[in-house]
Amino acid sequence: MSKCICIMGESGSGKGAIADVVMAWSQKLRDGDKEALAMEEEWRQLRRTKGGGSKELPPKPNMPVRMPTMNSTLPQVVSRIGNTGGLHAFSFCEEADEVTSRLGSGCNEFSSMLRKSYDGAMYERETVGADGINVHVDSLRWNAVFCGTPDALARLVPNVTDGLANRLYIATTPDNTFAKQEKVTPLTNAQKEYIQRVCELLMLMKGRIQLPKLEKTAQKWVEDLRQESAAQNDRVLARARMRAFHQVG
Repeated sequence: MSKCICIMGESGSGKGAIADVVMAWSQKLRDGDKEALAMEEEWRQLRRTKGGGSKELPPKPNMPVRMPTMNSTLPQVVSRIGNTGGLHAFSFCEEADEVTSRLGSGCNEFSSMLRKSYDGAMYERETVGADGINVHVDSLRWNAVFCGTPDALARLVPNVTDGLANRLYIATTPDNTFAKQEKVTPLTNAQKEYIQRVCELLMLMKGRIQLPKLEKTAQKWVEDLRQESAAQNDRVLARARMRAFHQVG
């Protein structure tokens, strides 16, 4: 199951500190992407030199990029995700506004992609024209993490009545409006190396891991939410916990 995680907080609340952890975790993926992106840029320069119709121009490199950037067009993101060879793609965006400023009318398809990623469902996209980007994926696997203020994330996910609303994982930073200023301590090299070792180990693992204690705790948490929502007649909370029950049940 893929996840879409929103880290929400007011301006200056420290939500961007997660970037340090993400960069350490994704080091190996980013190293592989740098090689693929360098080959693509070399091909573009050659194309500019020889011309797009030159017979001497080799085919465009088609190496997978596992971490597609979100300040790109939606067709480009779709193309990247569809070219991972069945592996997970991962996107991280420190400013949610970067996404909404580029998506424009593509917000609906963006929402659909995130929903299908959560379910690991089939994703297909076809466009008319020789230059259109067509994608056929048996199981869409895409993890996305966004940071933003409440209003920025509201623009990113404007519809709270469709299926995306209860597929989101939302974390909020503590209210530090009147807190004393504290210096954010960056990760040490030893901490970064430890995170990278854990990441490499996870990348080697396959199949499902059975966590009975965690599953039991999760089922109790979902049941507590059901009772709380029933007592308060809170239909929003009751509906939101449906996905959680489905995943742990």
